Amino acid sequence: MQNDILVRKPVFEDFPTMAEIKVRGWQTAYRGIVDEAYLRKLSADQICESMRAKKKERFLVADVNGEIVGFCRYRLCEDTDVEGNCHGEISELYVKPERKRMGIGRMLFLHVMEDLKNSGRKSVILGCFSENHSAQAFYRRMNGIYIGSENFEIEGRKYPVECYRFAL
Repeated sequence: MQNDILVRKPVFEDFPTMAEIKVRGWQTAYRGIVDEAYLRKLSADQICESMRAKKKERFLVADVNGEIVGFCRYRLCEDTDVEGNCHGEISELYVKPERKRMGIGRMLFLHVMEDLKNSGRKSVILGCFSENHSAQAFYRRMNGIYIGSENFEIEGRKYPVECYRFAL
């Protein structure tokens, strides 16, 4: 399967599929974690427009024989840490639910890490919901180091998020 995966930059026409993958990802992975009413009202059209508007962010898609099966959104952080190092941040990593555990997320993740390293970044940070145990296990398998937690607010409700750092 991994030999069939092409990781590439998205074209304009890929964004609606990426938005649908995000909606399905939220509705399956976050069921029981995030308020159900919020999950029901997610709009792929609104998410698509929001993604297209993110000019300072980078995207990669996983393409299997012309089908977009996953994507990652990430960015170069402009600030530095106390040692003067610049970092990258992964904002989103989603794979179609029926395509999980096939190496797609891993390939996207590794391509993003390589791009950030080539952009002069020394590490990458990301966060995932504290109750999303499968994501936490994935990031630990990818050598993520837990660095703390914070809250992510959705419609006035705070959800705990675990933060991880990855050395490049």
